Amino acid sequence: MKNFLPVLVIVLAGFAAWFVPMSSSVQASEVCSVHHVKECPFCNQELALKKGICKEHKAAGKDIPEALCYLCNKELKKVFIQEKDWCKGHSVPESQCTTCLIHGH
Repeated sequence: MKNFLPVLVIVLAGFAAWFVPMSSSVQASEVCSVHHVKECPFCNQELALKKGICKEHKAAGKDIPEALCYLCNKELKKVFIQEKDWCKGHSVPESQCTTCLIHGH
């Protein structure tokens, strides 16, 4: 009976861990079922905070989240197109098109 409480605590902790949802870091590495890309920033918006700002690229002098940088992640082009956020005239996401943002196209 003395060992019952520690064993019960261990069993309950294991049982609780089984039902706790996976953390966002595990979910972030999964392939998105909507856009079919790994680490989809459109479906997992926490990625923008997690990955921070792209140190290499900017749009019209403004910072771009690393998770949304199509230059660093070429796979995102199809996602921007699917989301209807693609500037065909300049071959960049409309939301990041420096020409359109500066000149108001």
